[in-house]
Amino acid sequence: MNALETNTLVEGTVRRLTVLPGVAIFDFDRTFIHSGSLAPVLAELVGRPRLCAAYARAGLKAAFAPSRLRAEVFRNAVVGLIAGKTEADLLVAAERAYRGLRWRDEMLAAYLRHREAGHRVVVASGGLACCVRRLLDLKGIAVDGVLATEIEAVDGVFTGRIAGNACVGLEKARRAQAWLAGPNVEVWGYGNLPADRAMLALTQFPTVVSAFGVRTPR
Repeated sequence: MNALETNTLVEGTVRRLTVLPGVAIFDFDRTFIHSGSLAPVLAELVGRPRLCAAYARAGLKAAFAPSRLRAEVFRNAVVGLIAGKTEADLLVAAERAYRGLRWRDEMLAAYLRHREAGHRVVVASGGLACCVRRLLDLKGIAVDGVLATEIEAVDGVFTGRIAGNACVGLEKARRAQAWLAGPNVEVWGYGNLPADRAMLALTQFPTVVSAFGVRTPR
């Protein structure tokens, strides 16, 4: 291979690398939607009175836990409501909850911009994986990956325990980093603080979403 052929090959490789599609990582709760997604789904699954009672018990249990474990203890206690249910039950609850969700127009617009630019889109959420997928489908949001909290199941019936770790905080960032493994690409991130600080730190173009709007950290 002569020098001209070598240069042509190298230039072609560089061009292919530079046109690799970027990636946009979106949080779901309080980013794509204004609220959390777990409570509305559980309210449809077990009823609001039972959900409120479970929240009260979970809050009391968390109050006596070490401060660094309170959020985890609370979450685990609330997820216990899913024990004995199936994925089909959760999907029906998600479909009912969907009607009451408020979506952020600016995040929907950002999603469309990334799709039009040919970027891959990933949603990373602390919400329940099957519910997040269903809510996205109902909204017509097509994604390349969903990283979310999975619930342990035995013979198709949920035990009420989280499988592995909840997809929040450092765990969410770890999963996002694993999904991004490979060729270096530009990454955009959308999330709220402080929950998504670690995930946003992985991106070159982070956007912070709050009740007051969106901003790009300097």
